[in-house]
Amino acid sequence: MHLLVRIAFIGLVAWQATAATALHGERLAATSAATDWGHALAATTTQRCERVLGTDAGLLTTLPPLCPPGLVVLHERVGGSLDDLRRRTTSEQELAAAFARLAARNGLWLQWTALLYPQPFLLGVTDAITVAEHEARAGRPRWLLTLPGDPEPRDRTGWVVVQSSAQFTVWRCPTGS
Repeated sequence: MHLLVRIAFIGLVAWQATAATALHGERLAATSAATDWGHALAATTTQRCERVLGTDAGLLTTLPPLCPPGLVVLHERVGGSLDDLRRRTTSEQELAAAFARLAARNGLWLQWTALLYPQPFLLGVTDAITVAEHEARAGRPRWLLTLPGDPEPRDRTGWVVVQSSAQFTVWRCPTGS
């Protein structure tokens, strides 16, 4: 009797192994056609980020060499409520588009923060220009990173553009100003 139970158990395990192997083979065949194996095996981290982020990857290679060690770079936090969006839009399509833009912008900040960590450290704050100026007066240098459409400190005293591109601008407020 024990011999029959063992044979049945071995048969069941062998059948599961065969089914799993066949399923993995089908998945591999389906993904192999769409996979660029040269890129998957030999791409650098920068090339991988450029492939995923597209033109938004420029910040990942531009910002770290500019920043002194331990620098905190501030940016305007993505904010707003659904009620604010509803007041500013006239239709459900506009509301959905505005929400999608805010979500994409928030996602981009999250990706940049994670990929750049720890040098430099990106920190989203409300009213980033005022916070950076307050920190600079206290002797703690904080740079500012702005995207198109963000408030910029162009008309404020002491601010200097460190780097500018179509996708972003990096600002520095001298310490003690």
